[in-house]
Amino acid sequence: MTRKPGLWRRWGSYRPAKSMLFWACVACTIATMVIGFNWGGWVTGGTAAKLVQQGRTNLQRTSAWLISPMALDVGRPAGFTQKDQ
Repeated sequence: MTRKPGLWRRWGSYRPAKSMLFWACVACTIATMVIGFNWGGWVTGGTAAKLVQQGRTNLQRTSAWLISPMALDVGRPAGFTQKDQ
């Protein structure tokens, strides 16, 4: 009675056909793209450009909001408080 070779021996001696290897690579590429764009946070160039523009707009609004109290304090003398008015 002959024994069937183990899984690792069969795996090591397996030589796939070129077409099988090609389609396996295609399937892996498609799976990587689906996972990356759906769950990995990848975006296209157009979406990235829109996000950059939104970030710039938000930064300008935020910086104006943060700087305005400092601009109001420029003309006041040192040690000036609201009670001094």
